[in-house]
Order: sequence, then structure tokens, then C-alpha cells
Amino acid sequence: LKVPTFAHMPLILAPDRTKLSKRHGAVSVGEYQNRGYLASGMVNYLAQLGWNDGTKQEIYTKEELLDAFKMERMSKVAAIFDTDKFKWVNGHHVRKLSDEEALAMIGSQLKEHGIVKEVSGAFVAKASQLLRERISTLTEAVEELKSMMHFDLEEMLKTDVAQPYIEDGSIKETAKLLFDAQAEGQFD
Repeated sequence: LKVPTFAHMPLILAPDRTKLSKRHGAVSVGEYQNRGYLASGMVNYLAQLGWNDGTKQEIYTKEELLDAFKMERMSKVAAIFDTDKFKWVNGHHVRKLSDEEALAMIGSQLKEHGIVKEVSGAFVAKASQLLRERISTLTEAVEELKSMMHFDLEEMLKTDVAQPYIEDGSIKETAKLLFDAQAEGQFD
């Protein structure tokens, strides 16, 4: 067997340029997962702390990172952990989820918080696809859907904004999904 090459990454600092610690909100990988961060988003963000491939690309798949990584591109300067940037990168990974992955992951959040009874059905599938485009972490799905469900539909229908959705049938399709889901007992 070939002996692996070992190297040190630069130190990761808090936004105030001090050592990252719990007082800065540093948490475990498991805690980030509980907060709705995807593994792919975390790998993408952490890989870029102290490394870049010399391009302006910021969103990578695991395979793209493996192909692009060169030890010579590692920085010797400490990196700053930016939670806003991390969330932004994660949001891109959420939007890259397939319909099936979105249904499983976002649907699980909706079920866990008592919004729906099952991680299945036309309503949960459509809601997951819509939410995937509007959230940065999986845990944001619940509040985003609640906000959308409390929308003043009657007032919105009176505006010019609603006309394209009335004409293309989107509102009718959405209403049908909601009525069918209610009739099937999908909501708690």
C-alpha cells in the first residue's frame, strides 16, 4: 500500500478573527444537520475554506471538488467561517435536490412538525418542489409553508399579479391539490 500524503489545512477563525469556539456559535456537524444543512453543502463550504481552484466557481458537487483539488492551491492564510456564506452555499445545494430527494427531505420536515401526516401524496410532492426553490436550510421549510398557507388569497386574486396564474391554471391546480390533500386527511 502507498503511504497517504498528510497536510494541514489553515486554521478556521471566527468572524472577529479569533479562534473559532462555542462562544462564536461553533457547533458539531450533527448540530448543523439538525439545523437543516445538507452534507453536500457543508463539504462544499468547508472545502473552500483555505482552498480554491483558481476560478470564480463557488458551488461544487463532491465529484467536482475531487477532480479540481490540487494541494498547491491550499492557502497558508487562516480562513474566516462565515455563517451567511455557508447558508448561501447550502441553499444552492437544496435547490439542486432532485424531486425525489426534495420530497423525502422536505416532506420529512413537514411531517416532523405536524404539518402533514405522511411524506407522500401530490400536495407534499408539489409543496417540496416549491419550497426547494425558496429555502436555504431544510428547517426553513416549515415556516415558509406556514407563511404561504396564511397568504390572503382573496386580496391577491384582486391584483394584476394574479392574472397570469389565473390564466395559466396555476391557482386552480394549487386549490385542487389543497382540497384533495384535505379530503385525503393529509393535514393534521
